[in-house]
Amino acid sequence: MLGTPVINDYSEVTLKHVQAETAAPIDKKVLREGSRTRDVIKKLTEDTWVLEEYSDEGLRTLTNLNITYGTENRNVYTIKEGDPLSAKVECDWKVIVKDDDIDTELTTRSVMTADQDYYYLLNELTAWNDRNEVFSKAWNKKIKRNYT
Repeated sequence: MLGTPVINDYSEVTLKHVQAETAAPIDKKVLREGSRTRDVIKKLTEDTWVLEEYSDEGLRTLTNLNITYGTENRNVYTIKEGDPLSAKVECDWKVIVKDDDIDTELTTRSVMTADQDYYYLLNELTAWNDRNEVFSKAWNKKIKRNYT
């Protein structure tokens, strides 16, 4: 016989807002409106497809906290028709966070390619504070495909 535990004594937890989506928006000042684009290009002379996505989430200041934040990213996917090993993805991202004491920006660049045996990853990361570079790192990684 299988016994199921039963709890008879509990206190109900109620949230101020039933769902986060129904909470009142936080007051903000828009410093830069966002935008998005997606381009699909067929390079006829090279027999190559390119998908380029760009997303700018804008730049906003939360007025009650005086925190400014924003992100931008660009992703480019390329592949030559009939050559799956030509596939390549390049990703460039930027994040900005500022308040009364800090003014930070972080950028990343990632590139992934492959051949029959390996995936190749290149990553670069750079961080700035008050427009001065405070950290930078780049690394390459080669990962065995193991029949993938």
